[in-house]
Amino acid sequence: MDSPRPDHAAWFTSEVHPHEALLRGWLRAQFPALPDLDDIVQEAFARVLRAHAEGTVVCPRALLFQAARNLALNQIRHRSYTHPIELTETDLSGVLADGIGVPEAVVAFTCARNAVRV
Repeated sequence: MDSPRPDHAAWFTSEVHPHEALLRGWLRAQFPALPDLDDIVQEAFARVLRAHAEGTVVCPRALLFQAARNLALNQIRHRSYTHPIELTETDLSGVLADGIGVPEAVVAFTCARNAVRV
């Protein structure tokens, strides 16, 4: 991100930065398991500044808290995702039994079942 213009810096200092302590406390209370609160706060600041640069931000405090909430939820969502296990070639030599094959086993089973019925 480019360095902010002086008017953006003044706006950030007066409208956004005063809410930092409250935001950190709120994040700690709402998402106690998150280890990276500093990253979330900094990214929320960046998003609010970006929104201000693109247009008018009506309520910077609300936007800051909403951005932080969304970032925290995304972090939780991505952390809870389990990656699928990679499939690899399997050595099947120990799986196949030495002895009779499947057709012979089916015939033997059928004969044994028919012998029981009689």
